[in-house]
Amino acid sequence: MFVINLDRRPDRWAAVSGHLGALGIACERIRATDADRVMGAIPDDLSFSQAACRESHFAALDAFLQTGAPAALILEDDAELAPGVCGLLASADWWPPAARVVKLGGGDGPALLGRPVGRTPCGGEIRPVARASAGACAYMIDREGAGIAIGEAPRVGMTVDSFLFHMIGSPAARRLKPAHVVPALARVRPGQGSDICRDLSPLATGPAMRAVFRTGVWLRRLTGQVRRVPVAWCGTRSG
Repeated sequence: MFVINLDRRPDRWAAVSGHLGALGIACERIRATDADRVMGAIPDDLSFSQAACRESHFAALDAFLQTGAPAALILEDDAELAPGVCGLLASADWWPPAARVVKLGGGDGPALLGRPVGRTPCGGEIRPVARASAGACAYMIDREGAGIAIGEAPRVGMTVDSFLFHMIGSPAARRLKPAHVVPALARVRPGQGSDICRDLSPLATGPAMRAVFRTGVWLRRLTGQVRRVPVAWCGTRSG
């Protein structure tokens, strides 16, 4: 498990490492990139802070691929986990077969999700992301998914949450086939929050492709295959 943390925020590292320790979860710190240390060219649609956040997540994915683990939990340092996450880490038997990445945290409101494709060990639903889901404070990704993400990164200049979870705009997301845990097993700690703008970045896909994808989502909504699902924080419940 990997936690992204800036050198200038030891307070956040202390808080999140203490929280994880209380849950019995061991973690590795990933040194986050600060906005003034972003390497390489910045896509026109990203700010320096968004590019820094993106670079930090890819550093975590690269560190994961240096291990032999089949999957990894990636956290930002303002994340809070519910106890039910421990069940996800104990075994991968629950993992939905088509998905390469599973989002644990809720967004700002309901997400457009497909029908359940599985359940977590603690009884929550696992639903495919049908359109988009903002935020990347906590997600699990398997080895194939990490390889896809790193391979797609040079050609898709989007915020990390758009890159991973925006099915219309991100070619990477369409290959990753993200799923979402409902209710959410992670959230941004109250009073914290990322310095990164959570607005979805301009879409990399052309207008014709976006129109086709939106039409497909609309038809799936009409047939009941997709619907808006509240992704509430499950609090201190085990599930």
